[in-house]
Amino acid sequence: MRLHLLELEDFEWFPNIIREGITDYLRFATEIFNVYKPTAKFIADMINKTGIYSIIDLCSGGGGGAGTISDEINSLAGKEVKILLTDKYPNITALNYVSENSNDKISFLEEPVDAVNVPDNLKGIRTLYSSFHHFKPEDAKKILADSVKNNMPIAVFEAGERSLPGIAGVIFTTIIICTFATPFMKPFKWSRLFFTYILPVIPLTLLWDGVVSMLRIYKPDEMIKMTKEINSENFKWTAGKIIHKMLKITYMIGVPESIKN
Repeated sequence: MRLHLLELEDFEWFPNIIREGITDYLRFATEIFNVYKPTAKFIADMINKTGIYSIIDLCSGGGGGAGTISDEINSLAGKEVKILLTDKYPNITALNYVSENSNDKISFLEEPVDAVNVPDNLKGIRTLYSSFHHFKPEDAKKILADSVKNNMPIAVFEAGERSLPGIAGVIFTTIIICTFATPFMKPFKWSRLFFTYILPVIPLTLLWDGVVSMLRIYKPDEMIKMTKEINSENFKWTAGKIIHKMLKITYMIGVPESIKN
């Protein structure tokens, strides 16, 4: 049963300095394990089917989703693909770091972007990496419905699954990475060290939010059910799970039957 418990990072009052430490950690973990490498094929297939060579990454955090596999996407697509990173609470320092090291393939918005209400001028394949679980079913359906309304393809990817092994994996990796890898995370921040080793707010929040995230992740059939509850007959939806380095990635892809230019 899915439990939509409270994730501390979701609240507006949550200190930005801690939120940025958390998104820095998530990007580092995603990069070091190359978690989302197999999703590049899904994105490349969407590009080839639609002819859309731009990606609007929603809820980007520190840029650890689409931002970590841009080279893989470009290679598979056979053409340069532009990625725009956006977030409701953008981690400007981290997103700027990702952008500056992308050879102009990745840019970001400093202005907040709400995935439930994407500005009309942002056109491209919409991606949500490790973020769809943040939304309750009604808001999750609004995200899907808005993609359908604007005839924009959408891809949802979640690293992990709603299971005891998923929860155990989050706890183990959080403890190991926070303990041994925090000093090596880029861009370097003294605040990250302080709130990890002196006053361990970052690891404690990561542990709580990580476990809650696993309990919130939607199963493939639950996401497909959402698509049946919105007017999306002109979209083709597929959902499932893939395994990468012993990690299960849950996904759902939505592509319009025809692209309106």
